[in-house]
Amino acid sequence: MRAAVRGTVLEDAAIIRVSARTRSGLPELLSAISAQLGRQADRPDLGRPRLALDRVFTMEGFGAVVTGTLVDGELATGDDIQVLPSGLRGRVRGLQNHRRQLQRASPGSRTAVNISGISAEHLRRGEVLIHPGQYETTRRVDGRFRLLAGASGSMVHNREVRFSSAPARQWPPCGCWEPMN
Repeated sequence: MRAAVRGTVLEDAAIIRVSARTRSGLPELLSAISAQLGRQADRPDLGRPRLALDRVFTMEGFGAVVTGTLVDGELATGDDIQVLPSGLRGRVRGLQNHRRQLQRASPGSRTAVNISGISAEHLRRGEVLIHPGQYETTRRVDGRFRLLAGASGSMVHNREVRFSSAPARQWPPCGCWEPMN
């Protein structure tokens, strides 16, 4: 098992055997997760909230609801919002975190946002909810790619690669940014 995570951020992570059938090991797993979460620093609040939509649905009597993990800033009830890349604009009607009503959601929290002014059929998973004017869409990305030594496949020309992006503050500037026209 250790060989599968060698050279990754999970290299020194605890390995805990758990059985879904008998539930053995579950208390130890929950304890290890709790201990790890206790060591994590709070997400920084850079004042630029960004929520990538992972679910979109309609609740009768409320309208459009989206969920995701909020990063880089706070959202508050009454905030004006914009959805990228579509550019649609609306307002935060309500917020929840694990079924608890909130007036304000903080960075790093799982957040459900009830949106007024946009219907759910105009929203898609993968879009991003922001405060208007704080971000621009792009069709280009500069990046670095390192194939792990233990990877099961090889890299060949034109192979599709999926990636997740980290906030730009974590990467050194590369001097190759192209503004949108």
